[in-house]
Amino acid sequence: MTAVAHFVANREALDRRVTARALIAELRQRRIALGLKQYIFADEVGIAQPRLSDYETGSRPGEQMQMRTFLRWVEALDGRVTVVWE
Repeated sequence: MTAVAHFVANREALDRRVTARALIAELRQRRIALGLKQYIFADEVGIAQPRLSDYETGSRPGEQMQMRTFLRWVEALDGRVTVVWE
């Protein structure tokens, strides 16, 4: 891998982290707007409350979240996921 390719790969990883953080922040705001407490919501999503807190505070990277957890999280907030291929 050349130095340029290495920089690009790192930049893409950074973009994914920023995107995951922003998305989780939006999900957190939606949860709060709906008046859902963390411990009740975590149970609905199927994860432990401390893990939900870790994701929402950023102490656990969002990229480590399993896809099924993400989908349950979105669905529990009455959202939907759309995949777009470009």
